[in-house]
Amino acid sequence: MNPQNSPPSSSQENASTSATSSASSGSSDTKSKITQTARDAATKLKTAASSGAARVKEEAERVATEKKDSAAKYVGGYSSAIHTTADSLEGQDPNVAWFTHRAADRVQRVADYMRERDLAGLQQDVEAVARRHPVAFVGGLFLAGLVVGNLIKASTRREDSGSFDVEDLESTSYAGDTMSTAEGAPGAGI
Repeated sequence: MNPQNSPPSSSQENASTSATSSASSGSSDTKSKITQTARDAATKLKTAASSGAARVKEEAERVATEKKDSAAKYVGGYSSAIHTTADSLEGQDPNVAWFTHRAADRVQRVADYMRERDLAGLQQDVEAVARRHPVAFVGGLFLAGLVVGNLIKASTRREDSGSFDVEDLESTSYAGDTMSTAEGAPGAGI
């Protein structure tokens, strides 16, 4: 019999089986350790993501609340301005002044409403109005856009005019399209 072709002895089989079982056991231990590490990492990642999302949500709510309060203050300022206008109208036409005071009171109620309601309540109320009166809602948005656009334009003009000095205007003269200064700077006498 050829020793190379001889059937394995039972001691060789036992050694081979125990090595396979040892390798299989080591492999399953490694596999379970990797699986557990992946689960731990996933849990930590989920926790970090949820806490990060909670912080972002809290910050967004804080900023939105500040903007809401700022808008309410702004609307309240309009109410005060309308009351002042109504006061000046009382001597000229008491009926117009009365209606103007009523309009100012309504604007003030809007400002108070904005201060008192939370963001979720405001959103629900706006959605309800939009569902009940869609045409009026879209028209109101259009008018609000016009008002906001005009306010932005007016504030931009005010900022531009605030940076312009009257002395600069007096010392500058214009000839055609070329600007020249009266103090003999380059381009003077053109």
